[in-house]
Amino acid sequence: MIQGPCGAENINYPCTVDKKCSKNFPKQFCNHTSVDQNGFPLYRRRNDGHFVEKSGVKLDNRNVVPYNKYLLKRYQAHINGSSIKYLFKYINKGPDRATVRIVRSNNESNTNDLVDEINDYYDCRYVSACEASWRIFQYDVHYRYTSVVRLPFHLPVQQQIIYGEDDDIDDVLDKPSVASSKFTAWMECNAVNADAWKLTHVEFTTKFVWQCGDRIWKPRKVGKCIGSIHSVSPNLREAYFLRILLNKGKGSKSFEEICTVNGEEYSSFRDACYALGLLDDDKEYIDALKEASHSGSGSYLRFLFATLLMCNSMSKPEVVWENTWEYLADGILYHQRQRFNSPELDYDIPNMKNEFDRMFLALKNEQRHIFQDIMTAFKENKGGVFFVYGYGGTNGHIVLNVDSSGIALLLLPGGRTAHSRFIIPFELTEDYVCKINQSSDLGSLLRKTSLIILDEAPMVHKHAFEALDQSLKDVFKSENSTNSDIPCGGKGIVFGGDFR
Repeated sequence: MIQGPCGAENINYPCTVDKKCSKNFPKQFCNHTSVDQNGFPLYRRRNDGHFVEKSGVKLDNRNVVPYNKYLLKRYQAHINGSSIKYLFKYINKGPDRATVRIVRSNNESNTNDLVDEINDYYDCRYVSACEASWRIFQYDVHYRYTSVVRLPFHLPVQQQIIYGEDDDIDDVLDKPSVASSKFTAWMECNAVNADAWKLTHVEFTTKFVWQCGDRIWKPRKVGKCIGSIHSVSPNLREAYFLRILLNKGKGSKSFEEICTVNGEEYSSFRDACYALGLLDDDKEYIDALKEASHSGSGSYLRFLFATLLMCNSMSKPEVVWENTWEYLADGILYHQRQRFNSPELDYDIPNMKNEFDRMFLALKNEQRHIFQDIMTAFKENKGGVFFVYGYGGTNGHIVLNVDSSGIALLLLPGGRTAHSRFIIPFELTEDYVCKINQSSDLGSLLRKTSLIILDEAPMVHKHAFEALDQSLKDVFKSENSTNSDIPCGGKGIVFGGDFR
């Protein structure tokens, strides 16, 4: 099928609008078929010199309506099978049907004909297969969403003003939006309408509607609407706390009233949030640091705390520090002693110079010397020891130093927690097995390991030992079938700690 001539060559053609073809014919020549950014195909149209003459106008490949010869012959219909839009275009487009009946032409038969309107109603249209499936699956043909009104807010005397670069400053200041913003108009409505006192800022749009021309809120008579306050990053500080108060407070008539809690006016929205208990004293950050202390070292906790400070996500960092400084100070004393090579070095952190700390560190130093003696003997017998920080392969023998806590492992070279090294969860059951794949890097590392030193063993739950025992048996099962009955698959493990 050839489109045209149309456009400027034939302005009376049905598809011609403003002397141009509404179907965008003639198309451009193209050597390859492709798809445009809207998902429509751009068919190959070769400039081979062939054309037909119609109404005195030469029409070439640019005027050919695309078609598929195989589909056209197979289904006896014009099918543009390559375009994605045709997958949805005819879903609700059932073919129309006309009912034809042949009757006698005498006058008597016409008087006896009765019209069954109900039967005509049911018989008026044919439902195609695609429309039937659409209705069977109960897909929506059309639907409407509930209206959502965005509710802007701002700090005192910080409302947004829109103006052009060439606008006069006096004209800008005379704009109604300067004197009364959508947010301040909400406060003014609370001052004169008692019904607004029962609603939060988000609920306000269910009973009131914004009149843009008059720049006032009026009671809603019909319709339904949902309010949505603009989201704010915690980095904006006071704006973030103001949004929290707007989600909780009702009927505020001024900024000062928003900051008032139990008759006391606070100097900032942040303090008002604390007075109402809306920030929960940064308890989530305190709990996060305490939870991280179970598996992380002191340096990791300090890095985490610094990250939280830079993210500006804590409301009162000093409160978080006062509740977690003991965890953040882990390892500082040890590193200072290592730096000055003095086991008796005092440190000025409060509560760190008591006798218990001295006794504990003295015992840990003795224990560290014992482990070093074991590794020295192992080195003499095995020809070298390689302390693993991260698996990367080595020619020497591998010794894995693990510990039950983050602070104690600082005394062991290359130390890591047992939970981190062997993928042991904190919540254990008697049926749990460590998820160590034989073909993984960890499985390969364990097979090449000659010795495992586990310090503070009495602090580890028995289910953790059982899980590690079974996991090591599974890892070494493929190498020697007899290892399946030997504890830990025959791997040598040294347990250390303060056994009672």
